[in-house]
Amino acid sequence: MGLSDNGLVTRQGFNYVFDPKTCEYCPGFCCCGESGFVWINQNDIHRISSFLSIPVIDCIQHYLRRINNRYSAQEYYTPSGLACIFFDSVVKHCKIYTVRPAQCRSYPFWDCFKNNLELCVDECPGVRSLCPDSI
Repeated sequence: MGLSDNGLVTRQGFNYVFDPKTCEYCPGFCCCGESGFVWINQNDIHRISSFLSIPVIDCIQHYLRRINNRYSAQEYYTPSGLACIFFDSVVKHCKIYTVRPAQCRSYPFWDCFKNNLELCVDECPGVRSLCPDSI
């Protein structure tokens, strides 16, 4: 991923840019809604554990669920649907934003959005098309 002079994030192969400042006022559209998986790798687990000042095993037991041989963040119910366990539904912000998992760091540059710009724009207010007539 690259950062342009105006602070917008770009990624080769994607026909849109992302303004990370939008996260400051977004109500967490990427963290709430339908159920899904927030895959968390070993590096993520260690960063999160350290950030929360808890042992790795406690992080795994209290915040993650095992899906086959992988870990995903647990979810909880909110009036807006399901939310990631690390999402604070009162202040509408990720509690671990500075150490969020790699999957979250790569958002909104996911393959599922690569050919579905309309869905991406609907989900993320920080996305701007590089082709203004495409939406």
